[in-house]
Amino acid sequence: MIIIDKALQERATENNPIKVGITGLGEMGKGIINQITHHTAGMKIVAAFARNVEGAKTAFNSLGIQHVVHTNNLSQADDAVASGKIVLTEDADVFCALTEMDVFVEATGAIEFAAQMMLKAFSYGKHVLSFNAELDSVLGPIILKK
Repeated sequence: MIIIDKALQERATENNPIKVGITGLGEMGKGIINQITHHTAGMKIVAAFARNVEGAKTAFNSLGIQHVVHTNNLSQADDAVASGKIVLTEDADVFCALTEMDVFVEATGAIEFAAQMMLKAFSYGKHVLSFNAELDSVLGPIILKK
């Protein structure tokens, strides 16, 4: 077992998973959600930001994930996450302000939108992980500096 597997297993044992929010529910995003939800102890999807809510609901359904709550209200979103549900929102401020989100994963493939979301996440003190090669190649050094 590698070091990261051990650390994640410890987090799972302590019921303290890394809480992940994601934007981009295309093939990359669905793959990340599937991997975390079904195959990775010590991590948990708690939120998704979507500009196309119906498409996001379809993505979650295709993965067999039914415990998704759609809301644009921060208090309701925090309550939903606390009760073990995944929040789906199209409000960037609600998404980034979630109390129970440790890291934001950007997987849209968009450049301007992704940069704006990352900067917003930074303003809320969130850690950001990019799976967005397009953004990384165009603005990577600038985002790194921020």
